[in-house]
Amino acid sequence: VRALLNSLVEALEPFPQLEVSRQAFAKVLEDPELSGFGTAVVEMAQLFTGLSVQEQRDIAEICATHLLPVIPRLLPGWISRRCEEVHASAECDGCRLHPIAGTRWKCIQCENYDLCQECYDRRGELHPGHEFAVVEPDFLGWK
Repeated sequence: VRALLNSLVEALEPFPQLEVSRQAFAKVLEDPELSGFGTAVVEMAQLFTGLSVQEQRDIAEICATHLLPVIPRLLPGWISRRCEEVHASAECDGCRLHPIAGTRWKCIQCENYDLCQECYDRRGELHPGHEFAVVEPDFLGWK
């Protein structure tokens, strides 16, 4: 997030009409906890909406040029913290969880026996003597 804020501070530099916002974001960057970030965003949005359409376009273009290269670096961590695997077609045979969210374990010896991660951890008592394999998710869902 700091990289994104640094890029935003840099992108706003040529626009005196948003100097207050640039300074607010620079101040947020000085705080280890990024305190004041939400307030700075709201204040910038209020200033931005008061500008002419042409000024908004110019600012948006410059900001996009600065911010877009930073976003791909942020996405992997952001997505991994907010997404989980979803197995819409499977039900856990240990606890009846449906769909299975998170890791799905399928018995390689039985035609239709699946466990969620929590039940897999107890596989010795739920399905003793059988081996399991991880199954890829149907899709990623939001936590």
